[in-house]
Amino acid sequence: MWYEPIYTGRLTAPALDCHSGAAPDPQAWVRPDHWVIVGVDGAPGDRGTPVRYRRDPGPLAPFLPRRVIGTEITYGHLRNGDFAISLDDARAGRIDRLLRLTTDGQRIPVAAATPPAAAEAPPEEETKSARPWLRPTLMTLSIVVLTLLCGWFLIWGP
Repeated sequence: MWYEPIYTGRLTAPALDCHSGAAPDPQAWVRPDHWVIVGVDGAPGDRGTPVRYRRDPGPLAPFLPRRVIGTEITYGHLRNGDFAISLDDARAGRIDRLLRLTTDGQRIPVAAATPPAAAEAPPEEETKSARPWLRPTLMTLSIVVLTLLCGWFLIWGP
């Protein structure tokens, strides 16, 4: 299947995050845990890292990259969104020009060399609780009380 891309000069990788099991909140601050890898076939010279497939890809070979560039993004907090890089930057091997595209239209640079301390920080109300034990303890206590109450009514009635 072939299609005409909306943005012909940009590669986009979907990356909305949600680590709670619920639907992702497009406006949320998230702790990313991604590898962004882009095929750079057709780039001049020996840009990127050669890909070695374990088995012969057979008829899929024309669609799979022979060289790639990429970076791991697992530090700090970022606004939720997708990753994008211009086709020219990808072909030139400039993964440091990777952008985060937010749902409200912002283009936030995601420099591969950015240390965790320099990454964007979440708003104050979204930082970790000082008492991480409180929620599981209260949930366990609630379940125990509910179980005892239901057991009481099942055995002795109302």
